[in-house]
Amino acid sequence: MHVARKAAPSFEKVSQGESGAGTDRDLIYDLFLRYESWKAVFRAFDVMDAVLHIYREIQCNGYPGDPIHEVYIDEVQDFTQAELRLFIAVCSDKNALFLTGDTCQTIARGVGFRFEELTTMFKRLQQAQESAAPERSLPEFDRIKVPQFEKLTVNYRTHNGILGCASKIVDIILSLFPNAIDKLEKDRGHFDGPRPQLLTETSTECVH
Repeated sequence: MHVARKAAPSFEKVSQGESGAGTDRDLIYDLFLRYESWKAVFRAFDVMDAVLHIYREIQCNGYPGDPIHEVYIDEVQDFTQAELRLFIAVCSDKNALFLTGDTCQTIARGVGFRFEELTTMFKRLQQAQESAAPERSLPEFDRIKVPQFEKLTVNYRTHNGILGCASKIVDIILSLFPNAIDKLEKDRGHFDGPRPQLLTETSTECVH
């Protein structure tokens, strides 16, 4: 239950009610316990159970598959931290991971990805590694380093008219859910382009 707001924005309190008691975290944790009980009854498992099982097997017995020298992941915002941690475990070079994505484009349910959390995960792994063994005792490719975070702000796919409209939507998301996405510099294009036209009247009926 002791999870920082930024690490779990879905747990943020929406309202306290008249009594001021009870939080969204209490509700979510209660639903989690009921979900775990349901799985136990039906001997079911989900993706995170599978990820945890694989990770524990690797921790106990090592990775038995073909060597994986580098890992490249696109749309990284749709992965959980547990899944990303598994990639680190199976990659022979712990620093040969290339991850790209956009937190504004998350489509996976239940995933609240932020790049800051990814760098924090590497930082904690680095600290744990340094505590367990002196740095000189590890080969270079085994030493975990905090990855460099590059923010791409030049958009080659559209013009500033569209980008300006999109940035206003992102501003609304940040104002309503400040910990849900990374706060980055606004995208810019190579030319201004026409101002976008917004549809004020729409209909679900087919137009013949």
